[in-house]
Amino acid sequence: MRSGTFVLLMKEMPNLRSLSGQDVAFSAITNKFQNEHVISFLKENIRKLTLSPFKPCDDIRYVSQLCVIFSRVHHLSLSIKWAVDIWPWLTKIASLSSATVFCRYGSFIDLINDPNNHKWFFNCTYELRSHQDLRLWIE
Repeated sequence: MRSGTFVLLMKEMPNLRSLSGQDVAFSAITNKFQNEHVISFLKENIRKLTLSPFKPCDDIRYVSQLCVIFSRVHHLSLSIKWAVDIWPWLTKIASLSSATVFCRYGSFIDLINDPNNHKWFFNCTYELRSHQDLRLWIE
């Protein structure tokens, strides 16, 4: 979808609060993060976001830009490549209250058991559904 098409949809759906898509889709609808009108709408309105990479074998691209645009998201569902890729999302989205994260490689168990990360996980409630499937409730 192009930026212009999304602007037309925004006008028709001003109460839109949830979005799901691939990283490249958000790059496209924001005109490679240049369309301030679309970025402002996303930042102000979207509270629930489901995000995945364009190809299952890839990392999510544009992490810094997406964290800025979706800085007010309350619930985030992510599909990431490695468990350690979770940190930019959790540390840059201040209003986050819950997250559902699936990693394709590595393990959240190792991340949680790492003494350097224990302090962070102490401040949240989490459920490991498997070593690659993590649910977080942030206090």
